[in-house]
Formats: sequence, C-alpha cells, structure tokens
Amino acid sequence: TEYPHIPSYLNPSNGPVPCVVCGDNATGFHYRAMICNGCMAFFRRLVQNKHQYTCLFNGQCSVDGKQNRNRCKKCRLELYQVSIC
Repeated sequence: TEYPHIPSYLNPSNGPVPCVVCGDNATGFHYRAMICNGCMAFFRRLVQNKHQYTCLFNGQCSVDGKQNRNRCKKCRLELYQVSIC
C-alpha cells in the first residue's frame, strides 16, 4: 500500500520506528525527534514546569528501553539532547 502523504520514515509498511530516546515504538516527530508517547509526555512536562534534574550516579544510568526510561530523568534528558544533535 502506498502512503504518499506520509514521509517514508513513518510509512507503516516499513515497520515501527524506534524512539530515539528509549527505543520504544515512536509515535511521531515531537520536540525535533522521533519519540514515543511516554517520552513526549516527559518532555512536555519538562518544558511546562521548567524542571531541573540531578543524576544520583554521575550520568552513568541506563535509560534505554521502555522498562528503564523512568529510572533517571536527568540521564533521559541528556540522551534526548544527544539524539537531536
């Protein structure tokens, strides 16, 4: 099936696109990156509330994968910043 109105990287026939932050299935292009709904909500709250996060483990947290993405908000934010550069 052809989807001329959808960019090729979002074409459903190409399979799911991973979130650049946590690796879950991305739902779209939000905040300048292909991210999932969980990461989209995280960054929306971050922008709205102007949070400042601190890592308890000197930036060495593993936040990849849906199970791990909520372990450290500071490392999740840093991974996003690296992903959009």
